[in-house]
Amino acid sequence: MDGIILLDAENGMIIDVNPAIIEMLAYSQDQFLGKHIWDLGFFRNFVEYRERFLELREKEYFRFEDMSLETADGRRIAIELISNVYQMDDKKIIHCNIRNITERIGAEENLKLINAELERSNKELEQFAYIASHDLQEPLRMISSFTQLLAKRYKNNLGKDADEFIHYIVAGANRMQLLIQDLLAYSRINTNSSSFTQVDSHQAFGEALSNLQISIKETGAIVSNDDLPVIRSDYRQLVQLFQILSGMR
Repeated sequence: MDGIILLDAENGMIIDVNPAIIEMLAYSQDQFLGKHIWDLGFFRNFVEYRERFLELREKEYFRFEDMSLETADGRRIAIELISNVYQMDDKKIIHCNIRNITERIGAEENLKLINAELERSNKELEQFAYIASHDLQEPLRMISSFTQLLAKRYKNNLGKDADEFIHYIVAGANRMQLLIQDLLAYSRINTNSSSFTQVDSHQAFGEALSNLQISIKETGAIVSNDDLPVIRSDYRQLVQLFQILSGMR
């Protein structure tokens, strides 16, 4: 609940307060009533001189955000103050609405810290993904190269099953290289939407199933789909999406 202080617009005298402001600032009602607003210690920096009060009175409306006040029991709180001038009977009244925003300010500061930590973590993740993608692709290239060499030298000499196994090794190594490259792309916070193109969803779905064929065989899973449209997307990310969705079933 907001605190309220009513002032006589002619002389700045406090004529009434509500219980919320008493609880908020830890002053008794007697400490408020009959005092000039600038006589109160917690407002001394706000309206230090009567001339400033008169200036504010003439504006008939003012608002201050993130003001800091010290309460009677020594606490420091942040407030938002809105003041309006209106007529009541035969005199003008200044209505001061005071809101304690200490928790909100604290939450905003905490959110800033969380965002800063998230940004730092994302940068570390991007750096790790870059290093990982570079280091992991080298042994994969070696596996792929030697497997292709093996296939070239001993094709039809090791048996039909061996030729098929070699084919799967080469295809798997190539797909792994693509996945590692995607790891770096996914670690980047800002995705470049200009890379989006018209993508055949059915083709992307087919590649996702190809990447998962061993898992599908091992689990005996049945993966099906209806007609898939051509959409504007990033092809590699769409393949990843289908793989995740297929893996969830």
